[in-house]
This record gives sequence, C-alpha cells and structure tokens, in this order.
Amino acid sequence: HKGLAAGSLAEASWFFSTGCRKETSHTHDAQISMLPTCGGPSLWTENLNYTDFTPENWDLETMFHVEKPSGMLLAALQQPFSEGEVTLGGLEPWAAPKIEHNYLADGTGDMEALIRICLEAVELAHTNDFASIVVPEHCVRESGPHSGIHSVRLWEEWAKAYATTLYHPTSTCRIGDVVDEGCGVIGTSGLRVADASVFVNITSGNTMAPVVMVGEKVANMIARTHGLALQA
Repeated sequence: HKGLAAGSLAEASWFFSTGCRKETSHTHDAQISMLPTCGGPSLWTENLNYTDFTPENWDLETMFHVEKPSGMLLAALQQPFSEGEVTLGGLEPWAAPKIEHNYLADGTGDMEALIRICLEAVELAHTNDFASIVVPEHCVRESGPHSGIHSVRLWEEWAKAYATTLYHPTSTCRIGDVVDEGCGVIGTSGLRVADASVFVNITSGNTMAPVVMVGEKVANMIARTHGLALQA
C-alpha cells in the first residue's frame, strides 16, 4: 500500500510530563506527534487560517518538495490551565454562541509549559537523521536576530502567532456545575448532555475514546430509566 491513505497520519506519539507544574505531576501534560507529511498549502491557509503563509515567511520549497521527504512534529499541551467560556449569542434559538477560548492566559503557566514541549520537539528533531527545522521569518524578526532555535523568546513568538486548537475543547457543561451525575441538565427534565463538555477536566490525551465511553454510559442510564436493556 502506498500514498497518504496507507498510514494513520499521526504515525507515532510521545506522551510525557513537562515537570514544570506540580498540579500536573501526577500525569503527563505533553504530547508530541510525528506526521510524515506537511500536508498541502490549503491545510495552512484554509484549515489553520494562516494569513501569512507565503514564500517570504515560510520555506515552502522545503515543506512541499516533490522528491525530498518532509514532515511535522506536533507539540501539544495536554493539561492547559487556561479556561474560556461559551455564552449565549442572543435570545433567538438560532443565534450562534459566543466562544472565547482564552488560550495561554497570563498567570496560568500554559505558555511556559507549551514552550518546554516545543523545545523537546526540537531535541527530537535533532536526533538521528532529521533535517533542519523550518522557522517562520515572522518569528525570527519578532524574537530578535540572536534568538536561535533553542530560544524561549523565539518559541514564545511562535506560540503567540501560530498556536491553535486541536478541536478537543471540553468541560463547558461540567458534571456538578451544569449537569448532574446522570448527565441530566440541572433544572430541567428529559434533557441530557453526553459529550466532552461534561468532563470535569480535560483528559491527558485525545478525547474521542472518553467521549464514546460517556455516550455508552449515558445510553445505559437512559435505558435503565425506561426499563430497557441495551444489546452489546
């Protein structure tokens, strides 16, 4: 089998603890995933919405060379302390909600933790036969001429400009705050929530499997309420 469809895209992931916050010392708070491709330009301009994805700012020839291989190391903070909010966008039921992610909020230590993960990715990239790292010119200019690839200032500018979501938001309807232990919405009847929004806190990894577990658990509770038994 050949081509991108022959692989899982995220071929390998490394979970570890940054060790920079005692609150997360009991678990890993970092993930670095290896992707054997840089995708295509549309990934960066349309999906990630990078408005400065140009040859002047990015080494597009290296990233998308037709003969020389390239790839990505995806550095992800698994236990962010920053909290956003989802509020009503209007009184009409069709009004879009207001979503404020509040990434890397001051005083949370999230920026320090994310930078440490990025620096670990640099060390990983410099092992074996990995090639050089493509650095956006914007980050070089903002961090100063003496900021190398191991510079905290460089990675701070990189995170401010390009850090984005992995589409795993959780905990906007926490159990105990918005829903009860049966995932029923407090103050209503016949309404339950069964997705990642009921998590008390975000998991230290991808949320898909825990969401499946929540869905199956709530389905069983609903079935028992009506005297039914679900088939496996």
